[in-house]
Amino acid sequence: MINAEENISFYIGDQKIGKSEKPFVLAEMACAHDGQIELAIEMVNGAADAGADGIQFQLFTTRNLLTPNHKFYNIVRSLEIPYVEWEDVFCLARKRGLKIFVNPLTTDAFDTIKMYSADALKIHSADLSNPDMLKGLNDFKLPVLISTGGSTEDE
Repeated sequence: MINAEENISFYIGDQKIGKSEKPFVLAEMACAHDGQIELAIEMVNGAADAGADGIQFQLFTTRNLLTPNHKFYNIVRSLEIPYVEWEDVFCLARKRGLKIFVNPLTTDAFDTIKMYSADALKIHSADLSNPDMLKGLNDFKLPVLISTGGSTEDE
């Protein structure tokens, strides 16, 4: 067990994260872009203008997240940005000096994450029991943040 008094540190890109370092401010976009690439670009600029250190994107394909007969399928589909459209968003985030965190909600997002070079990954608590998602993390040499809300101690 790690003693809370220990000064453990790690890096997100070239930025050191640790108890004696300045706080890391992460802007979490999630799906607030409403599936509109132009809004995602505005949000990247807003995060950079506000002084955030990084920004988090959620990448997914609806067809790999929900079945077409799911009652929320069309709503979730309206929030999806195709992987090929993320390139400009990633490039802008880099240009604005933001570290890029990606929360892959489906495993098919892994190739896009590799292509556009994320700085860190975040795994949703619902994926703590998803062996394909967890195995896919082995292909990355990145810091991984794991959400635990809604999970059990065994998970």
